[in-house]
Amino acid sequence: EGIERMATPVERLDVEQTSKAFTALIQWQQKQAEGKSKTTTNLFEDGDKFYLQVQLKETPQHGNNIVPKPVPIPHPIHKKPDICVIVREPLAQYQKKFEQSPIDGVKLIISINQLRKDHKEYADRRKLANSYDLFFADQAIQKFLPKLLGKSFYTTRKHPMLVTFNRDWAQQILKGVNGTNLHIGTANCFSIVVGRSNWEVDHLVENAIAVMQAVAKKLPKHWEAVQCVSVKLPNSPSLPIYSALPITSLKMKNPKAKRQIKTQKQENSVEEDKESVEGVEKSEENDEEEEKEEPVVEEKKKPVVEEKKKEEKKQKKVEIKPLKQKTERGNGGRYFGKATRGKGGVSK
Repeated sequence: EGIERMATPVERLDVEQTSKAFTALIQWQQKQAEGKSKTTTNLFEDGDKFYLQVQLKETPQHGNNIVPKPVPIPHPIHKKPDICVIVREPLAQYQKKFEQSPIDGVKLIISINQLRKDHKEYADRRKLANSYDLFFADQAIQKFLPKLLGKSFYTTRKHPMLVTFNRDWAQQILKGVNGTNLHIGTANCFSIVVGRSNWEVDHLVENAIAVMQAVAKKLPKHWEAVQCVSVKLPNSPSLPIYSALPITSLKMKNPKAKRQIKTQKQENSVEEDKESVEGVEKSEENDEEEEKEEPVVEEKKKPVVEEKKKEEKKQKKVEIKPLKQKTERGNGGRYFGKATRGKGGVSK
């Protein structure tokens, strides 16, 4: 009898395999950067982001939730991030809260009315998205954010994380700063940032394990809903670090009985093949006998009456009726013959 054992997230996500995948992608990036100039390499001193791609077996059943949720990780992705907070009116009330309990990295506190006036055009919104690393917003203005921010925020994954300012708002912001954003949309595949390419491999592996622990808890079927997990850089191929079997719940109680069933199936298939071959040979012999016994069908002769009718039609001559006598038109008319046509009509 087989022994059933529930695997922990660390066992399902193999540590050696994940470390090999991270090191291989770092080496790949170094080879790609050898041919580039120093100016382009200096632009990426912080390192490119590592993404953990998770593919599910089925599409999520919930609606299109565009709000990211912070996931705690042991090694924060942003060391000293620039933060922007979007609040509702009155603005002075929120400014007092940040003065009483200041948070490092908060550079801008903007109200929703200022966002409407000063950032109407796409270029202004794009500039705002590129100016800050993290965005937080009051939960009361959640329904207005997609229209006000536009696709410049959502394509660059700068979704604002929601904060309820009625309770523990400072801890909520710190949780988002020290974690990473988890966004499970309507598709069966999503990605999460777990680190950067200039980090140590051990830190990347620890973050990946912490992220998968949080993802497995939030999914309805936990690890049973996960089909594949892979690691990639922005422009690199993805390397798989976990893949589920086609049959996840396989219980082997009597392996001997299963072997007997397989052998019986094989024997039955061989017997069926023999019977089919014998049937084909018999059918071919019957077809040959039928071909020999088929009688010769004589051509039907056409009746004599129809041939006589056709000959009579050919011999008949078409009778041509004689033309009528021509007439003359009187009183200056043309000459047509003996008869003349007067004013009142034709006269013979």
